[in-house]
Amino acid sequence: MNKPAIAVVGYARSGKGQVAQILKQRGFELFSGGDVLRRIARDRELSIGRYQLIELGNLLREEFGSDILMRGAMQAARRIDQTPAQRGFVVDSLRNPAEVSFLKNELGAFVINVESSDEVRFARIQKYPKPGDPENWYEFIGLDAIDRGYGQISSGQNIAGCVALADVTLQNDTTIEDLEGKVDGLLASKSMIEGSGRIERF
Repeated sequence: MNKPAIAVVGYARSGKGQVAQILKQRGFELFSGGDVLRRIARDRELSIGRYQLIELGNLLREEFGSDILMRGAMQAARRIDQTPAQRGFVVDSLRNPAEVSFLKNELGAFVINVESSDEVRFARIQKYPKPGDPENWYEFIGLDAIDRGYGQISSGQNIAGCVALADVTLQNDTTIEDLEGKVDGLLASKSMIEGSGRIERF
């Protein structure tokens, strides 16, 4: 891919979706693996609650390969490469390290990890709840354990493995304005977008 490709990873409510939206505002086309998963769930008349989507994603990766949800990203990337108005390509809702590796190998993707403390993430859930979100701290910790890959098969949910493949980490414990500044600072450094071979922290 000639234009920059960026993958955004991170745990629930870390702000990875916000980073993807900021990049979209800066001219990057957004592809969401989560949107693909929800569309498949609706087509199968399945629930789109968090537990159900995790189970569906695990089943799809086990049956069709761990990169199944990212294959559509390749078609989008080719289209974006031929669209002058698009600055680049950003992918979010990555749940398995094979998905990240696929984007790195096929698109040369630069991987951003968005990090927030557990306390901040839980506070965001309480303030802005979504369907399927944990209702208390103990359920939050249980879901987080799944996200970290505990008890999961190789094709299962493993955000910890995704985070381990990141090229840069953006700390997001304060304001959206602060996060926007960090994203803009990252974009201003072309060498980082190309990949520096080390994990930077902002």
